[in-house]
Amino acid sequence: KPFEGEVYAVSPAADDRTSSYLTKIQLINSQQLFKAGMFAEISFKVDSRKDVLSVPINAVLSDSDGQFVYIAEASSVQNNSSGSDGDSSQTSSLIEAVAKRVAVKTGIDNGTHIEIVEGLSVGDKVIVDGQNYLENNSRIITHYRR
Repeated sequence: KPFEGEVYAVSPAADDRTSSYLTKIQLINSQQLFKAGMFAEISFKVDSRKDVLSVPINAVLSDSDGQFVYIAEASSVQNNSSGSDGDSSQTSSLIEAVAKRVAVKTGIDNGTHIEIVEGLSVGDKVIVDGQNYLENNSRIITHYRR
């Protein structure tokens, strides 16, 4: 049965064994359902937004200049038919590109994806794997299958 409450204290450090944070919540207990020392599983209502531009949270890097991502800007494309048994319905592209560093401003995140408020546009090819090894204008090669 769900109950509503208000958080009034959160431990500043996680428990070393459980990686959880002691949180104190004020509940109305008029029916005396809650007893001292009881534990509960809780969920929090948090901000959410629909129809926003977001990227995997690990794609966003930061340094002393702020937060940024790398996007792939294509410099050349080679198309190849790669279907089996003469089936050319599958095509792949070998794309030579340059990794461009783009400053971003982030919004809320859900633990796996983070909102991008400024810096990217729909359709930008954000690099989400190996970006820690890149520098601005690094040459990259990627494969894209349709």
